[in-house]
Amino acid sequence: MIDKDVSRTFLLIFSTLFISIIVILNLNMLVLLAIAIIALSISLLLRINVKSMLKFVIFFQGFFTLSSVIAQIMVFDKIVYESLALSNIKMFIFVILSFIFAKYVTTTGLIKLFKKISVNAAVAIALAVKFMKFFPDTWSLAYRTYSVNYDPGSRFSRIKILIMSVKAFINLSLYSALQTAESLATRSTIIFGKEKK
Repeated sequence: MIDKDVSRTFLLIFSTLFISIIVILNLNMLVLLAIAIIALSISLLLRINVKSMLKFVIFFQGFFTLSSVIAQIMVFDKIVYESLALSNIKMFIFVILSFIFAKYVTTTGLIKLFKKISVNAAVAIALAVKFMKFFPDTWSLAYRTYSVNYDPGSRFSRIKILIMSVKAFINLSLYSALQTAESLATRSTIIFGKEKK
């Protein structure tokens, strides 16, 4: 009998990879916009935390856009706006897909599915997905904590707050990752132990 956790996890991974490949290979702006609208509509129907998702998009795509502009200027000596727009739409779709995937995939399903390949790989993949789930909330907590000290009259105040927020985010993430790793190691032992009986 097929395990429900394994089948659901496999379906989520397959569908996410399939849509991602379509997005990567597609260069039609209208098609990508249609996929983005459909993905956003699905995320609303599934009650994904859109506020956290949009915050993550603004934060992540801000750095992505800046690095893309710098790379284009260095390589082409100009900004290729069409390429930049396509890249940003694709990145937006990937963020939506990752939020949907992270909400519905379970660590138990991941461990059961990938344990046949490698126990360590199963725990590592489950840890990565678990990390995806608390990534936006961790950043929001770090930034909200330090932004109360924002001084509108200071030119470097916002930069200083961002640097401090990034440091706090890294420390919080490492602490959470260690706790999650211990929890997953215990859970995988229980799962494997049950199956051996």
